[in-house]
Amino acid sequence: MEKSIKYIFIVCVICLAAIAGPASAADMKTAAAPEKIATSSSSTAEVCALDIGRATGEVFFPLGEESNFESDGPSSMAVDKEGKIYILDTFNFRVLVVADGKLVKTVNYPECETKTKKYFGRDIAVSPDGKSIYILNHTAKNIFIYSNEGILTGTVNLAEEIAGPHKISVTPAGDIAVRDEEGPAVAIYSKDGKFKSLTEGAYTANILNGEGYLYALGEFDENGRDIILIDPMRARNPRPYARIVNTVAKMTAFDYQIIGADSDFNLYALVVEQPQFDVSRPVITKFDKNGKMVSRFTIPNFFGLGTALPARQYAVSPAGGFYVFELGPGAKKFFVYKITEAR
Repeated sequence: MEKSIKYIFIVCVICLAAIAGPASAADMKTAAAPEKIATSSSSTAEVCALDIGRATGEVFFPLGEESNFESDGPSSMAVDKEGKIYILDTFNFRVLVVADGKLVKTVNYPECETKTKKYFGRDIAVSPDGKSIYILNHTAKNIFIYSNEGILTGTVNLAEEIAGPHKISVTPAGDIAVRDEEGPAVAIYSKDGKFKSLTEGAYTANILNGEGYLYALGEFDENGRDIILIDPMRARNPRPYARIVNTVAKMTAFDYQIIGADSDFNLYALVVEQPQFDVSRPVITKFDKNGKMVSRFTIPNFFGLGTALPARQYAVSPAGGFYVFELGPGAKKFFVYKITEAR
């Protein structure tokens, strides 16, 4: 019964997406037909396992207790160039840094209580050079910037441009891209926190490529969905980038998502397919910086958090590693896995 409810939810999401229509400039078609490529399986390796709770080294989930937070556990995670994991432990107001499967550092951020709720972190990013940690605060509508030693080095105020900060990413040059879920829009800030641009669009991701374009989902049909490039400065016209191709023609897809990019601007995108009734299959496609399909592989379903399309669970490292976090059976453990394409 629980799984059926999840699949009904997924179908509703797709129906709403179809009604809303594609991203701006999504009437564009991809410039060339996507190349055919085999779909591989994948292997899953456990990176770490943490206990559930409030103690040091534990991750908290609001199991059986009320919360003012718009979150059902850790908001997200990030991975640095060395493979260290940064878990945004939302309900404990801290970041857990894990290396070689063990907790090596804890960074506490301000709770900043108000009369109605506490401020909480929605998303986290680590600079590609690994020197800075960025915590996107949903309630305060700002960004806390910490050094990798856990020292607060700055803040960026988002309130004038953003109503609902949801996702954050940082480029090698230091530009900060923030997704506003209430806009919906993507705001770009410079390395020193100055506002640069605001790009509206329900399907525009807060991910910049090497030329300063934002990625956005475009038109979709029974065979796949386009990804286009949008200039946030509006100096260049939108242009085609790539196409997420379903593994089987004329197959229903529950959802398409742009997950993240590595330091070489390889992009990772997700399609959740329905190969048969009441069955879902997540497939990851990797594209190079020019939009050429590099690889495609299936991954397991991760339903442990009780969400059907948990985009916040995934992270791409600067080195190109693909990671996911998951709540284990019986909510006894919190796991981080690295997923690798089978060769």
